[in-house]
Amino acid sequence: MKIIPVKFIYILTIICLIIFPILLYIVPFALFYIFTFGNSIVPYYVIFIGMAFGFIIELIFIISPEYCKLIIKDGTISNFIFDGTDNDGWCENISNIKRVELVRKEEVQKYFKQFKKSKAILIDFGNYNIKYIYAGLFSTKQIKKIMNLLNNK
Repeated sequence: MKIIPVKFIYILTIICLIIFPILLYIVPFALFYIFTFGNSIVPYYVIFIGMAFGFIIELIFIISPEYCKLIIKDGTISNFIFDGTDNDGWCENISNIKRVELVRKEEVQKYFKQFKKSKAILIDFGNYNIKYIYAGLFSTKQIKKIMNLLNNK
């Protein structure tokens, strides 16, 4: 009969009692607060599932495609933002793209089912006191398709 070394038991205990709880509970809670208080567009069900199932779900979501807001101002695309800033590293910087006229909503709806579900919403960005309309949440791949669609019109 083999004897399990005491050192191995200590290491296993540390892993089970300290490292796993940190990964499974503290990280998702931290991400929850970061996403929530950062005026995030992350769906709440993703956060709550992450809180229940832990680090693996959060990791899958983090490496999934980026989602950005499509910003439209005075009938032209102004910028894509994540949390109210022009570019915080999450979304592509499109400041070098000239403003383009927005095609009719129906034309965009043909290409994106997601656009049909989301309503255009007026948002006031606090101190700036500028009203923007954003139409839904799009992945960066969809944003590129929209830009191509708009540039071809």
